[in-house]
Amino acid sequence: MSQIESQYDEFVREFGTKLGKIDISLALQTMYYQRKFQDTKPKVDLRVCYREGTDLESKRLELDRHFACASTTYVKKQFGMPECERILKVECLADLDTIHKISKDPDVDFIAGSASIASY
Repeated sequence: MSQIESQYDEFVREFGTKLGKIDISLALQTMYYQRKFQDTKPKVDLRVCYREGTDLESKRLELDRHFACASTTYVKKQFGMPECERILKVECLADLDTIHKISKDPDVDFIAGSASIASY
């Protein structure tokens, strides 16, 4: 078992370096559902952490317009998130590529959350 655990640890380290600002758990959940149910994108509930000074209202409108996401609320720091005071809760149908595009915004510090098949 220790060999499997060390292989898993190595996978997580290597995978994490390629994800940039995206939480590993979110990425793995999203990839699992987008492969298992290929006829639709998974429903994702994201917590997008923005850098200090970011206008969250303009970011909310931008996400709604460009990614068809419903940015519903501003939330306080959640367990497991890095230190961040400016978090936008975002819900939409998205694959890992879409989440990656959202993470490319220079104002985004980190994206965490969960994926599900709730769209079915």
